[in-house]
Amino acid sequence: MNDELKFVFVVSCVVAVLLTLGILGARAADEITIDLFFQLDNDDLDFQETITGYTVDQRFAGLASGVQSIQTGAWEQIVIPVDVSSNGYAFFRTTTTNSWRYVDIGTHRVGSGYTNSTAFVRLWGSEMSLVRLHPTNAIYARSGTSSNEAVTGVNLKWAILED
Repeated sequence: MNDELKFVFVVSCVVAVLLTLGILGARAADEITIDLFFQLDNDDLDFQETITGYTVDQRFAGLASGVQSIQTGAWEQIVIPVDVSSNGYAFFRTTTTNSWRYVDIGTHRVGSGYTNSTAFVRLWGSEMSLVRLHPTNAIYARSGTSSNEAVTGVNLKWAILED
């Protein structure tokens, strides 16, 4: 791809994202809009799903986002500011490009004599996920590696929309 085509592609993507987020043009008030295109083409495996203009009412206008360094081994809570009192949709992305490092995202409960951890998302280097969260469960994460390398942490970018 030549540099001119790359520039046009990048500008087109930026404009599309800005339009989707409502920064350019009109948008409906108090709603979340989701556009998704997913395609698999792998030998005999073939699947495609396109969803455009799916909207969800956002009853409360809360948004929190950040980047947190997730350490290896122990589950740690993703620190969500009080701006979000009820979890809605969440976007997660690892900013680490190492393909052998991952982040597990889920719930972690410690009680009298027990620990219960359940990961519902695993993201490898540079992967992303959009999920709808339970409105009141705290979100935890831990990092790991598929090699013998000591991992000091994986950066996890996140955004939680109040619902």
